[in-house]
Formats: sequence, C-alpha cells, structure tokens
Amino acid sequence: MTNPIPSMRKHGISYFVLIMVIALIIDRAYTGSSALAKGVPDFSPDQLIRCLLFAFAVLAALAVLPSQKIAAIRSAPNITLSRTSFYRIFFIPCFLLSLFYYSPKIFSKLSREDRLIEYSSALFLLAGCIYLLYGLRYAKKISGSTQLLRLMICGLAGLYFLIAMEEISWLQRILEIDTPELFSNNIQNETNLHNFATEAVENIYYLGTCVFLVVIPFLYLHTHQVNQWAPTKIFIADPGLIVIATIPFAYNYTMWNISLIQLCLFICLGILARFAFSASDNNLKRMSLFTLALLVVTQGLFLAHGDKLKRSWELTEYKEFFISLCLFVYAKTVVARLKNQPAHPDSGKQPDAQYSGGL
Repeated sequence: MTNPIPSMRKHGISYFVLIMVIALIIDRAYTGSSALAKGVPDFSPDQLIRCLLFAFAVLAALAVLPSQKIAAIRSAPNITLSRTSFYRIFFIPCFLLSLFYYSPKIFSKLSREDRLIEYSSALFLLAGCIYLLYGLRYAKKISGSTQLLRLMICGLAGLYFLIAMEEISWLQRILEIDTPELFSNNIQNETNLHNFATEAVENIYYLGTCVFLVVIPFLYLHTHQVNQWAPTKIFIADPGLIVIATIPFAYNYTMWNISLIQLCLFICLGILARFAFSASDNNLKRMSLFTLALLVVTQGLFLAHGDKLKRSWELTEYKEFFISLCLFVYAKTVVARLKNQPAHPDSGKQPDAQYSGGL
C-alpha cells in the first residue's frame, strides 16, 4: 500500500492549515458550544475528546510538513535572544506563576487597572512603536528599499500605538477625563473601542498574535527561502522569538473552553516539541524544552487552581502583558534587521558585521 505522507508533504503547509480548519469544524459540529463561550473550565467527556482531537490534529499537521523540515529548522537564522536574555525573560513567568500559587492576592492586585501589569503592557507597546519609527532611518538607506517597506513599518508602528492607547483607555483615567457620550455605551464606560465588543476583539488579538509571531514564522522555516534574503523576511520572527511568543497562550482559565484559544495552546506545544527534537542549535533546544515544560505546568496550575483568581479576567491581563513583551522584542528584531541590510552605495552606511536582535 502506498504511503500518502511523502506526496502530502509537497503541499505540507496547505495541509497544515487545512487540518487545523477541519479540526475546528469537527469540534464545532461535535460539541455545539458557542465559539466564544467563557466560563469555568469544562472537563466533561465531550471536552476531553476535544482536547484529544486538537492534540491529534496538531500531530497530523506537523507530520505532513515538507520533508526538508529538519534541514530547514537546522539552517534557520541565529536565534533572536542570547541565552542570558532568554533566561531573564523566562524568569518573569516563573516568578508570576509562583506568585499566583503562594500569594494570589498580590497576583490579583498587580493585574488591576492602572497597576503594574497594565502599565507595563502599554509601555512595552509604546517602546516598540518608538523603535519601529526609529528604524525608518535605516529603511531609507537600504539598497533596493521601497516605499511599501516604509509604509509597512509605519503601519506596524501605528498598530502598536493603537493597541497601547486602547490598553490605557487613551489616558482617560490618568488624566481624569469624563467619558464622552460616544463611548458611554461600551462595557466599561471608558474611552476605548475594544470594549464595544470585548470578547470578539480579545480573541482576534490573541489569535492574530499566535498566527503572526508563532505559526507563520514556524511555517516559513519549512519553505525554500530560509537561506535567502527577501524584504518580507525582515518581518518574520526568528526561532528564538517563536519560543518566547508561546508563553502567553498558557494563561487560560475562563477562556479555556474557547476552541480557538485551546487550539492555539496545542499548536504552541507542538511547535516547541518540534524545535526541541529537530533543532541543531543546543541553545534553541534547551529554550524549547524549558518553555514546553513551563507551558504545561502553567496551564495545568491555572486549570487546577483557577478558583484562586479574584476576578475572572485577571489572566487576560497577564496574557496581554506577555504579548506586549513579545511584540517589543519583535520590534527590536525588525530594527536590527533593517540596520544590517545592505545600504545604498551613496548612503555611507555599511551593515554591521554580525546581526544581533537580542535584548
């Protein structure tokens, strides 16, 4: 009997996406639950079958990726973070997880509005916005630079600014400004757009981040362009950033029952496992193994002890904090790549001898 896997690998990326879509369709047809249903985690047999479905779908999707997958991962560009920088970032979720378990009151206080976690999320995004705008000076000097490249950088910086200001309601509480009548009907009665459809916007933000920082960069490693420079490659996250960008997707409790959120976590676990066993870079292997263990422990702890949370949405604040941190690191990576691209002959600017996108 002919093995269908080799022929499927020729179009592995398409099959990867198709398998994920089929898994969601089957889940929707089988469980019949609302796509954005929040609540206490459900561990009924139907929901456990859903977990098995998503786990099997991720394994199947990884199995049909192109046959050069191992070589692609092994020939990937240098990881974004140095070992020291990775462990500095890795310490943050470890500390917060300990804080949640041993001092849930402090964990709760930090995530309240106008406290450390919310302000840090906004500051990381604003800093990323500034970095990207600063990177325009290098984009103008790149050989073959196009107006589209500069527009993409400006658009990305604008998106960072928009998310940052939405996070702090456009400084409304800080400046003690009354809510305009136009925004008086949103959920929190604050000057922001996302609270007109909080659940939908949250899920779009989380799913979009997972696709942008984890899934697309991972699939890009399985194309034939890993060793070739292209303008689009400036915006593709490196393997090291893919690893740390998986951390936010283990911060689930009331959102655990949402199929897209659950699927994102299983995809992250699958990608970390693939890196851990396929990467030739020992630092990337260790980073992936540590992060894989961290995600399993983190999600398990929140599911087991989520009743310690003082407010149902606390974990979303921490999830958004880590997303903002990852986006900040991503912005630094983009600027480092811009800085190291070949310059126009008349610009007087030569690329640095070695690329380093670390912190």
